Amino acid sequence: MLLRSMLCWLLVLPGCAALGFGDPPKKHSTKHTTPRGPLVSAPHESPPLGGGVGTSTCDPLTPGSAASAPPETTPSNILLILMDDVGPEMIGAYHIPNEAPPTPTIDGLAAQGVRFNRAWADPWCSPTRATIMTGRHARRYGIGRAIEPFHERTVLPQSEVSLPQWIGDHAPWSLTRALFGKWHLTAAIAGPGAPLDYGFQRFSGTMANLDAADGFDRKAMSYTSWEAIDDDVIARRKGYATSAVVDDALAWTKAQKGPWFAWVAFHAAHTPWHVPPKEMHTYDVSKKGSIATRERAMIQSMDTEIGRLLDGLGADVRAHTNVVVLGDNGTTGGVGLGEFKHVSGKSTLNEHGVRVPLIVSGPAVRVPGRAVDALVQTSDLFLTISEMAGVDGAAIDWPLDSVSLLPYLRDPTQGSRRAWVYAEVFTPNNDDARKAKDERAARDDRYKLVRSKGVDTLYDLGAARVDPKPIVAHDLVQRDRQAALRRVLDQCGGASPPAAPPAAPKVSGG
Repeated sequence: MLLRSMLCWLLVLPGCAALGFGDPPKKHSTKHTTPRGPLVSAPHESPPLGGGVGTSTCDPLTPGSAASAPPETTPSNILLILMDDVGPEMIGAYHIPNEAPPTPTIDGLAAQGVRFNRAWADPWCSPTRATIMTGRHARRYGIGRAIEPFHERTVLPQSEVSLPQWIGDHAPWSLTRALFGKWHLTAAIAGPGAPLDYGFQRFSGTMANLDAADGFDRKAMSYTSWEAIDDDVIARRKGYATSAVVDDALAWTKAQKGPWFAWVAFHAAHTPWHVPPKEMHTYDVSKKGSIATRERAMIQSMDTEIGRLLDGLGADVRAHTNVVVLGDNGTTGGVGLGEFKHVSGKSTLNEHGVRVPLIVSGPAVRVPGRAVDALVQTSDLFLTISEMAGVDGAAIDWPLDSVSLLPYLRDPTQGSRRAWVYAEVFTPNNDDARKAKDERAARDDRYKLVRSKGVDTLYDLGAARVDPKPIVAHDLVQRDRQAALRRVLDQCGGASPPAAPPAAPKVSGG
């Protein structure tokens, strides 16, 4: 394979473009050149959080571990698939009884790759997307809950170094970059704050969700009629949104002549709950069917379309594509059928709100068909994807909360590289003067500490998938663990979110 790739670079052999390697590699300095600024915008100063790269404050690394790993040296495509409001119990590969709909495509990726059993996200969609984009905790830039792009002025600060910008500037080979589906980090469609201003070269999708009379035209949206953004052009689109995301991604990937990075962000299984086209699922359900059944039909339909996306790449391109599949937060509460039936999920720091499916498949996986129990979180994808793109993570010289997953993909004996994972939720975004909610949680391999309203609550998780009853630390080990987790909450929580939002993004079309 390496010889084939080298010949493609040197000679541009026939068929190389079909594999996604038609262009010779480009040379870049790995020195950081993207300007960095304060937490949100001047005159605010960044809180003293430190990070996992280059500092010990808020450092999650186990002794002897490094945040970065040697980057990949062979060009590959990278397909990041983000599912909305889908917890691990909704994916068959996680083998949780009485919950999952049929998900044969994602299960197949797990069988051919690595499944992470203890992956954490923030409990809202916007903060998790921002952690992937920046590799940093939400409190660093003030996005603590879902952004309402047409009702608030919150944006992902452009002072942050975004993943597509970073890999576009520093990959050792040309790498085209695109986003399809749900954005949910700003409201601008053109100019500063638009998706194309964060390093993507192509965007086709929506600003946020499909469950409101929102957007620029203020008309009702649904999975069959929505306000679509094509780069910087707005138009009403009809069809089925889950299929449209795949249509757009396939059209773009087929047109590429070299390696690419595609972020495919499905709206499913976010509300509005509905009945998908019957050919995409096996459920006998009507519009008046239970929410739990409609949700599972939506997830099965998404799995069907993910299969169409992978098949549409073709065998050669697929063989040169690393696929990352994950959820943006846990499942919405109230749709469980078994042990999750009466458990709060999304928007909470319960395990059901922050634990997500995370599966990686492709050439970066050296020994496939494995499950990893090490603690990981969504911010880790910044370094992971950067290094898949050939970028040296050790060149990063600003505070980062990301730990590369590549060692787990390469070595079945790799021990845990994180001592803990961290999640938080606060509201309003970018505001501490009127903060109505400020909660954070951290867990190690066994214990979890949640801080809410200034009160710390300790849980002994063991192998539990939902939070058990709280405990009181009664022995030296538990007291030591609680103290260590309390330090994590103090250090990673840092200062409160900044007191004022940035200037409102400029939008057009009403």
